[in-house]
Amino acid sequence: MRGHARKQLLAVLGSCFAAALLPLAASAGSLRFFGNGVNDIDRAKIQIDNPADSNPGPPADIGGTDFTIEFWIRGSSADNRGTARCGSSYGWIDGNTILDRDRYNQPRSFGISLGSGRIAFGVNIANNVQTVCGSRDVLDNQWHHVAVQRVAATGVLRIFVDGIADGQATGPAGDLSYPDNGVPGNFCNGSCAFSDPYLVIAAEKHDAGPAYPSFAGFLDELRLSTVARYLGAFTVPAQPFTLDASTAALYHLDETSGTAVGDVRGLSNGFLRVGGNPTGPVWSTETPFSALGAGMLALQSTSYGAGESAGSVTVTVARTGGSSGAASVTYQTSGGTATPGSDYEGVSGVLSWASGDSSPKTFTILLLDDAIDEVDETAGISLTGASGASIGSPSTATLTITDDDLPPSPGVLRFQGSSQSVPENGGTVTLTVTRTGGSDGAVTVDYASANGTAQAGSDFTGVTGTLAWNPGDASSRTISVPILEDTLVEGSEAFTVVLSGASGGASLGSPSSTSITITDDDAPPPGAGTLQFSVSAYSVAENDGAATVTVTRNGGSGGAVSVPYSSGNGTAVAGSDYSAVSGVLNWASGDAASKSFSVPVFADAAVEGDETVQLALGAPSGGATLGSPASATLTIRDSTSSDPPAGFLDDFDRASGANIGNGWLEEMPAAFSLGNGIVVKNASPNTNRDSLVYRPAAENALDGEATIEMRLRNTAVGYPQVFVRLQTTGLGVNNAMVRYVLYIDGQVRRAVIARQAAGNNYAILATLNLSVAMNTTDSYRLCLRATGTDPVALEGRVERFTGGGWQPIGQANLADASASRVRTAGSAGFGGFAESSYTFDNFRRTTSP
Repeated sequence: MRGHARKQLLAVLGSCFAAALLPLAASAGSLRFFGNGVNDIDRAKIQIDNPADSNPGPPADIGGTDFTIEFWIRGSSADNRGTARCGSSYGWIDGNTILDRDRYNQPRSFGISLGSGRIAFGVNIANNVQTVCGSRDVLDNQWHHVAVQRVAATGVLRIFVDGIADGQATGPAGDLSYPDNGVPGNFCNGSCAFSDPYLVIAAEKHDAGPAYPSFAGFLDELRLSTVARYLGAFTVPAQPFTLDASTAALYHLDETSGTAVGDVRGLSNGFLRVGGNPTGPVWSTETPFSALGAGMLALQSTSYGAGESAGSVTVTVARTGGSSGAASVTYQTSGGTATPGSDYEGVSGVLSWASGDSSPKTFTILLLDDAIDEVDETAGISLTGASGASIGSPSTATLTITDDDLPPSPGVLRFQGSSQSVPENGGTVTLTVTRTGGSDGAVTVDYASANGTAQAGSDFTGVTGTLAWNPGDASSRTISVPILEDTLVEGSEAFTVVLSGASGGASLGSPSSTSITITDDDAPPPGAGTLQFSVSAYSVAENDGAATVTVTRNGGSGGAVSVPYSSGNGTAVAGSDYSAVSGVLNWASGDAASKSFSVPVFADAAVEGDETVQLALGAPSGGATLGSPASATLTIRDSTSSDPPAGFLDDFDRASGANIGNGWLEEMPAAFSLGNGIVVKNASPNTNRDSLVYRPAAENALDGEATIEMRLRNTAVGYPQVFVRLQTTGLGVNNAMVRYVLYIDGQVRRAVIARQAAGNNYAILATLNLSVAMNTTDSYRLCLRATGTDPVALEGRVERFTGGGWQPIGQANLADASASRVRTAGSAGFGGFAESSYTFDNFRRTTSP
């Protein structure tokens, strides 16, 4: 064996492997793996337990205390394409496996892998799992020292790459060693049947397939320790490890031939499983120690930066871990968003050290200043082509060039004031526009007048145009608007001028519009009177076609006067419930008769309750004043009210089984009790008969409808519901009923329409967001109707009693074309859950018979 004369024989244990060797001044070799992955090949195996007894395993069975696992690896990203999921998951098993102490389908396991070139270290205790991932890419065909460690009492996991902390997380605490009485799992029922009680290097031990890839590359100097050796950054060893009291097992991997893998202590020896194409593993003379104590060359930082006016940035390269022999490394700049020649001067060159020289070396990157306002830019710095020493980490860095040029300030354009007034005989009004906050560049802004109560052409001359400023000009600009005088008694009127379309980078400030009030200088004739609605409330049925609204003139009729009117939505919606109107009513001098206008209303088949339209009068002209009421409400009465005919109200005073009429029967199952005219739902029995009212299938063969009135007891809302059960084509077959249900889903602002098929599985068909929150004062009504066969048409409403009638606060109309299509009628009723939150009262049919 190479260097055998300088190694010391330590121990003899077992018949298959006797000698273990102390390290030479430089490691004699390493293992090369090819990532074959399965069939129990291309890996090294170290037995850590004998399943035939309950005795403790060899020292390599670490995990009962704190531990550190460290080694050197070299590999490329082309050969290792695995990924890892970080966090509280089994994510490490998806990476290229470096070391596996997993247990198939059992806890107390750990492993190390490569995910996208980064180290992943994961543990599992009692199915409490954590994976911590590093951030540095080690797949650059350079040797890297990797150390992972775990603190048993706290579960803290740490990763170090080339002596620098690279990741930390907290996982489960406790014993992670292989159980001495453990039962091995067997994933493959074949060659891997007895792989469980092993520590496996460079492969997933249970041959779980290509989803769990193996490491391809070189591995050397594997040391297992029973302490957490590192708390922070440390100097990477420049020569092979030596034994100390905390070493559980140490593998120099210097054998160069055969299949035995020797532990320096001689207590945890292993062996190779060779095979695959290419055949692996193989012994290699590649080592991380190219020369005794040559050290490693690395950048001193992963990031450098300066302002573009700083002139230059100095980059330092350190030689650590030894200084034996001459060494050199190539540096260069490349990539990034910065442009060589305009943002910085690109550089490349070689830094050299003589034998014994470990002082840092530097090179300089010149920065180029400009006057352009731009985002911060970056360039890459890299070390390559080391000679006489190894490249350490970091070998790449980012140079950030910070922009120090102020952005241009074109300024803010705004009116000097938001309003002003002018008499109608004032001739013109002058408006001032200012430029503040900067004057860089040429800027413009458009302006235009807009009618209000004052009209262009009769009260003022409309204006449009553009204001412009040259670079450096911050003086104000003015807009002149001619004012037109007349002899009409019309009161004060107003219009606006608006700024828009600022250019040149300028922005619009506030105010960007200004209101101009023209004060009337014409005296009103005596006794012009007051104008007002005849009443504050009007009413019309939705099938009447139109409502007539009257406006009166009282207290005088001198002079011609007028008043504008308009409509607006209340609970009624223009276009669907009524036609929006606006206009002007006029009176001649001496005319005191009432004037009127019409509001068209539309009839529909929806049961929606009464709805309202808001009416308003504007500012009168001709000297008249606005009287009271100046606003009014028009109520559109619903001609399809859901209130049933007189006598059909059921206060639950009838006996169970009584005929209510129109084919409806009352039933009183054990789920309900009656007291003081109110039905209260009891705790639900083990039955689905929670409904009070059923309708025979003979009536209205293909529809069902149900309504309840209810009141909340408290705002911890329960689940009151109305439902319609409809028979499918599988009449007489179990679960052949389709149950459509409208229910309050435990929130005071929401109801749900859903479909239940077999069992208690519901499909939500619609969510009704209520316009007002439910409370414990008002009464509410849930209404559900189902008609048709394919699809089933559903109408669901939640209504609130406001004192003037029932008003919808949530409504949905939809079609259900599911596979459960209705063929015959069923039954309707109501029920619910969390019964202490509400009461039922007064059952009514949804529509009149």
